[in-house]
Amino acid sequence: VVDMKKNMWNGFENINSDIYISNDGNKDARNNELQACIHSTLDVDDPIMMKFYKKMPPVFCKGEKNWVYVKNGTIQFSEEAKKRHENFQCDYYPLIRGPGDYKFSYGNPVEDIKEGSPLLSDFFKINCWDDKNSTYENIHAGIHVNTTIKERLKLTKP
Repeated sequence: VVDMKKNMWNGFENINSDIYISNDGNKDARNNELQACIHSTLDVDDPIMMKFYKKMPPVFCKGEKNWVYVKNGTIQFSEEAKKRHENFQCDYYPLIRGPGDYKFSYGNPVEDIKEGSPLLSDFFKINCWDDKNSTYENIHAGIHVNTTIKERLKLTKP
């Protein structure tokens, strides 16, 4: 460690606008300079590491599958839900992040949202029910397509 620190310090003796750090002679392929940090070459199949690997059985969730999913930035209703819950309807609540990293709130609901409706946010809560009192509530994620930004990009020259 002491030799490595001495070698690194020697690289700082003649500092100019380009910082040059030397150590034990390993070259940085990008600019042919000596590297200060040497990255380990690790074998992912090393027997020492393989003892920590354990194959897990597939996960099968109990209950009904999601009634709702996201496709190409739009709300979609699953075929199974449409068959099982013929006349169901859903309310969409956009999730609004902040203030800060650990807080969120829900925006104004879109009542009785229709299949194919565009997402209003990247995250949302959806509440669905049918006339037999079956319910579905979940938080989903997708990519909200911001048409304002897309229009602005059309006007911007590369």
